[in-house]
Amino acid sequence: MKVHTPKAVIILLFAIVLFAKSVPSWAQCNHAHPAYSSDIPFHPASVTLNGNARFVRRANGQPVLQLNTKVWQVGSAWFNTQQEVASGFSTTFAFALIRPIYDNADGIAFVIQNNALTALGPVGGGLGFGQWPGGTGGIPNSLAVELNTWDNPGWDQSDNSISIQSCGTAPNSVDTFSTCDLGINPNLPVTLADGKVHTVTVTYDGANIDVILDGNDLFPGGVAVDLGTLLNLNDGAAYVGFTGADGGGGNTQVILSWTFSPQSMPTEPTTEMCGQKIWE
Repeated sequence: MKVHTPKAVIILLFAIVLFAKSVPSWAQCNHAHPAYSSDIPFHPASVTLNGNARFVRRANGQPVLQLNTKVWQVGSAWFNTQQEVASGFSTTFAFALIRPIYDNADGIAFVIQNNALTALGPVGGGLGFGQWPGGTGGIPNSLAVELNTWDNPGWDQSDNSISIQSCGTAPNSVDTFSTCDLGINPNLPVTLADGKVHTVTVTYDGANIDVILDGNDLFPGGVAVDLGTLLNLNDGAAYVGFTGADGGGGNTQVILSWTFSPQSMPTEPTTEMCGQKIWE
């Protein structure tokens, strides 16, 4: 596999003030790559929204990404520019699942996919990315870090779990009893849908993927994954973003902040601004 380094570290943050700040040393920047664009501000114009996903402002004026608010809704949001994933990355996002409707179903997911900016999977237990046993509509050519908040008998193992789901280039699945489940932690140290703000960090070093929830390492040592062979990538790159869905029960699903940083370091200086902080 031919590995290319990304054009720049992309830092994506939701907030109220828009500004850019360059990194003082080129050693902190990533090598130029024609497939990437670090200088696109992360605001609604740089994100493709599908289904019920939209940007809203909190009472303090801070914009947040809202995936769903009612029962039987589904949404997805993808950063418009594909990002380097094959050689490694780190991404951190803060989320809250608030105002439950009947029950806290069904959950959200961080997703890597090389299908389309319009990608949107099933409502309800599909969490917007994966089909259930006997169902259809999963996002092909994707990997999802699933934050599940409802136990659907037959494909879930817990009503409070995080799993890594991928069927390779085939439509993805939420079935944690199938071979599409690459790893699951069904006994989390915190409750995902308690209305509080939680932070998830997903790291990938080119061979293993790990998930940290509120400082707790859920998969010590990581889960073996080779994205370069598992998925059909675009020269090592793919779309990154979020999906979420509510079923007969549900809650308001919001992403309050998000950073994504490819890990490859430069082999030579780049002549373009890198390491920008777009939103704070």
